[in-house]
Amino acid sequence: MRFNFRNGMVIAVVCIIIVLGLLSVQEAREDEQLKVVATYSIIHDLVENVAGDRVELNSMVPIGEEPEEYEPLPEDMQAVAEADLVFANGLGMEHWLVSIIQNVAPNQNMVEVTAGVEPFYLYDAGLQGEPDPHAWLDPILVRDYYIPNIRDALIELDPEGEEYYQQRAVDYQEELGELDEWIKEQVEQIPVENKILVTSEGAYRYFVEAYGFEEGFIWQINSHEEGTPQQIANLIDSIRDQEVKAVFVETSVSHRPMERVAEEVGVPIGGVLYSDSTDEPGSENDNYLSMMEHNVSSIVEALGGRE
Repeated sequence: MRFNFRNGMVIAVVCIIIVLGLLSVQEAREDEQLKVVATYSIIHDLVENVAGDRVELNSMVPIGEEPEEYEPLPEDMQAVAEADLVFANGLGMEHWLVSIIQNVAPNQNMVEVTAGVEPFYLYDAGLQGEPDPHAWLDPILVRDYYIPNIRDALIELDPEGEEYYQQRAVDYQEELGELDEWIKEQVEQIPVENKILVTSEGAYRYFVEAYGFEEGFIWQINSHEEGTPQQIANLIDSIRDQEVKAVFVETSVSHRPMERVAEEVGVPIGGVLYSDSTDEPGSENDNYLSMMEHNVSSIVEALGGRE
């Protein structure tokens, strides 16, 4: 999860962006609309639901890419330098953003939308004690922490929009509460013995803890792994022992390792789940609510909740 610039490029790129950033600060802004940057698509969608059209909002990580392993482009650094506010997930997700701010925009106002969340911690080899950043996969945490943190930061930056932000936050929090109730109703259809969610990357801890599942995975975090022979063997043994009904792949992770597991054990791939990214704009699952509904529908259908 550690960001690493290619050798020899970082100094040149950072210097260029510093110059651009200084020039942008010196220029008088003609457009009074606030410039806000979100680190990746899920954070972008949550901010958009509160900010509406009062801000000019941009996202950094392209749709479908893993935020943990993203390598920023010069234009990303310029966007951070010129922004009035930057929203990040936090919990160690965006190590690369910390580097940008330190080198390019040390006075930038960065808000970690997970502030106040009590995280789960990683326990896989080499990761012990690091926070699991995937808190957005529990919609109640989004309702109770992400949205208030976004709302409060926008109000502080733009006090004239307080009533607007407050109302939009309340409306979206109601939708998140409805989503949580719907998920509970849906997963009740799954027999208890089938409530084991097996994915390539162990990104779903917040979800499984919130809705009464057990979890299984090849590796705990890091999209660029393929799974060691031992990790794959361990998961195969666990699937057989627990008689897992189906396994799942993720949109932003290679499908090959889990396809090998499924073939070896003889269980089906139950579906493709979203974890670290929404889908492309204009598609059915291009927002947080829809991607969560897609995930739950896929899980319920595959694990025996529906005929």
